[in-house]
Amino acid sequence: MTEPKRVLKTCPKSPIGTNAPKGTQSLSRALQILRAVAQAGAKGIRASQISAELGLSLPTTHRMLGALNDEALIERVGETKLYRMGPEIFALSARAEGRFSIVNHFDGVLTALAESTADTIFLSIRSGSDSVCVARREGAFPIRTLALDVGARRPIGVGAGSLALLAFAAPEERRKLIAENAERYAKFDINADEISVLAKRSRALGYA
Repeated sequence: MTEPKRVLKTCPKSPIGTNAPKGTQSLSRALQILRAVAQAGAKGIRASQISAELGLSLPTTHRMLGALNDEALIERVGETKLYRMGPEIFALSARAEGRFSIVNHFDGVLTALAESTADTIFLSIRSGSDSVCVARREGAFPIRTLALDVGARRPIGVGAGSLALLAFAAPEERRKLIAENAERYAKFDINADEISVLAKRSRALGYA
């Protein structure tokens, strides 16, 4: 259930299309920026980092960050140039809690596993061609594996929990997901063929 050390890297974001209508493109950019800020966690992230990661110009990045900040979806970290998630995100999350009751449903199982194994337990779900960590429970073992923060997003197949989601998808769907993420896997020092082999092996074993 723990994540291998080889994948302790920032999840690369999907490229932003340039052929989409202007309004749609702006929305897509804002969502990609939100994901980048969320991925950075409480420590925050600079506009220049977001610009480089998403391939956006710095002025565009600053403009988008300003709009998101005005809506309290993100906020500045004190007097620094870093940005982190804002209070409005948590308000929206609270309103959506009933829809995503999977965490509450599996809370007892996650806690029991963490206590019985003394290890860190992660719960991930599929979101498009990615997996998203939606819960984490830490065991008592002194050396902890904190490979994923809640909300972290990775190409499906990267990491044990994500690999399990891929492995038990229908074969045609599995091939499609691997093809969609082929270029992104390189950021995690693995390729599509290796992911395919791991997914088939995991399905045969019954676990990842």
